[in-house]
Amino acid sequence: MAKISIIIPFYNAQNYMKRCLDAILAQTFTDFEVICVDDGSKDNTYQILQDYAKKDKRINAYTQENGGPSAARKTALVHATGKYLMFCDSDDWYEPNMCQTMFDAIEQNDVDIVCCNARVIDEQDNLQRVDASDYYANKKIGIFPIVNAIIQKTNVLLWNKIWKKSLIEQYQIDFPPCREYDDDCFYLQYMSVAQKIMYINDKLYNYFRRQDSVFGKVATKQDVSFLDKLYVARYYFDFLLQNKILSQNKITFLHYLVQIHNFGKDRWNQNNWKQAKTLFQQLFPNNPDFANFIFPLQKKICHFIKYYQIKSIKDDNIYQKSTYSIGIFRFTRKKLCK
Repeated sequence: MAKISIIIPFYNAQNYMKRCLDAILAQTFTDFEVICVDDGSKDNTYQILQDYAKKDKRINAYTQENGGPSAARKTALVHATGKYLMFCDSDDWYEPNMCQTMFDAIEQNDVDIVCCNARVIDEQDNLQRVDASDYYANKKIGIFPIVNAIIQKTNVLLWNKIWKKSLIEQYQIDFPPCREYDDDCFYLQYMSVAQKIMYINDKLYNYFRRQDSVFGKVATKQDVSFLDKLYVARYYFDFLLQNKILSQNKITFLHYLVQIHNFGKDRWNQNNWKQAKTLFQQLFPNNPDFANFIFPLQKKICHFIKYYQIKSIKDDNIYQKSTYSIGIFRFTRKKLCK
């Protein structure tokens, strides 16, 4: 059994994957396995993976029909045997000491997760962009207990962290059946059961931000599988129910609903809102667990949304409009504030 399992989904990645895999094979830490899943590529991705697997037994290559990064990571998770998990994207690459530094940090400090910093390289100008550096940078350095404030201040990225496989198996943490935003879901599940996190200042991961990637589209406010965040919300809600930890994570769950609203406010047109509202009603309406959880909290939800909107926007006109748009969750302003 390897100490670390590194999970990498691949899709039409032949132009980038050599840099990614060569950087992993050049790690100063050598006790790892690489779980590579080709997600139905139409180029030579899988052939290249097979060539690498023949040269180094630590690389394991799998292929499947295209289902998106969530499906690829879900497959990889089944095959991972390591004590710890790390992730990488096929067009990114590790610094040579990343595995060693992350392994030492989680082994020596009695924490459940370690988060490092990253370099952001933009496809257009090859420079780290200011807007990206703010999101990807750790807001704290050191060891902290995991509470809602920590969950909100930590980015949801999979690839700048090392995760305990034992915790994932204990709580059956998995990836949702959607094409995008699976990192949101995995992160929320894990952080809802983990106890302590460590932030380190080292820039160990190189993130190559392409304009056609998910984060590239999000950054430019393009429409990226906008309904998938609602599927994530339902998957996360079911996870909290199954593990009987909904009450202690209710603010985190509500916060995610508000984040979905704010995400839509910047990107969705009127038709998108109608589709989102219809889907939300399909996912939650007749669920007694959700009804019993949400309706007694109506006033608290109202105050929570007010606080969040005022704090983040501070514009009366936008605040009035966005509060009214919370109707996606079947709650009108009048009903909430009654």
